Amino acid sequence: MDPRGGAYTEITVRIPEDLARHLGTVREIERRALEALALEEFELGHLTKPELRRLLGFGTRMRLDEFLKAHDVYETYTLDDLEREREGLAAIVPDDESRARARQAAANIISRRKGVTLAGLSIKDLINEGRP
Repeated sequence: MDPRGGAYTEITVRIPEDLARHLGTVREIERRALEALALEEFELGHLTKPELRRLLGFGTRMRLDEFLKAHDVYETYTLDDLEREREGLAAIVPDDESRARARQAAANIISRRKGVTLAGLSIKDLINEGRP
């Protein structure tokens, strides 16, 4: 049974015995055949990445990405994809004005911290007070 509750379809491939011995164990041949079929169907657009991951039994997207990279399969990256990423980065990367405000806020915090004491001891002295 599939972890998602579905049944499996079993497919048999007949290979002459003398050739099969050169190709590896039955388990190795099964895996290679599954991977070849899955890759081809993915490249043809018949499988999505989540479906491919499930078919190959990979637990993580990272493992699937490693597999695809090892087989020189890369996703199509369009100018629209680039523009969407650029817009997303622009929303999180501060502009010069925001950077200047952040620097000023940090400088204000540092200047206010100078000379702060408790009972005549600086913060550093208080930290070191109980140390031998």
